[in-house]
Amino acid sequence: MSQGTTAVTLVPALVGLWLAWLSYGDRRTRNVPAWATALPLAVLGLLRVVVVPPDGVVVPGGAAVGFALLMLLLSDTPSAIFPAGAAAFCAGLSGEQAQVLVGSWIAALVLVDLNIWGAGDGKVLAVLTALYPDVRVLVAMGIALLAGGVVTLLRHRPRIGERRTFPAIPWLAVGTMLYLVLVAVSNQRSAISFGLPASSNQLPASNIQHSLPSARTSDFRLWTWDYFQGGSH
Repeated sequence: MSQGTTAVTLVPALVGLWLAWLSYGDRRTRNVPAWATALPLAVLGLLRVVVVPPDGVVVPGGAAVGFALLMLLLSDTPSAIFPAGAAAFCAGLSGEQAQVLVGSWIAALVLVDLNIWGAGDGKVLAVLTALYPDVRVLVAMGIALLAGGVVTLLRHRPRIGERRTFPAIPWLAVGTMLYLVLVAVSNQRSAISFGLPASSNQLPASNIQHSLPSARTSDFRLWTWDYFQGGSH
């Protein structure tokens, strides 16, 4: 079994177990161990910098992730805005994978800083988009989070002095599983792209097209009817 095949089959199973464990803790206590989110984020972030950079290029794709990691390290200080800007600039020069990854990390940091999400929620989102830097996973998670918000609002009204809280991690898990299931049933490839060699130059198009749907309007079927049907490319 090739490296790419192993990643595509084994990683979703491990991700599912990880998300199930975190979701259980989030629903019970609204708290998850810091190491359980920080360690995967650090490992995946470093892998995305030099080993399997977004869009298959170390510069500017890997550089964008490196600046985004620095942004997270400095997230408790005003200085975080400088690596955030550098990450956004490098992502703009790269491709769709880097833009999805960096954009979602910046959005997660903003949600945490505004106290809309907890730090654990933001790191889980960052881990998932590091694994799957794909617009489709953001759409799936957005739909799941919207559904979760509606469910939370429709729940019984809390007693006086209680605060209605929103467990984001279970709904991020639902969105991720929705993404993986739809990718599988439509006979498409996910954007995990582990198993692609890192290079300072652009990888051959034949390799990249297996790890990311084309950004061209004619090829990028964002879950249209034709996409669900697994139409021919």
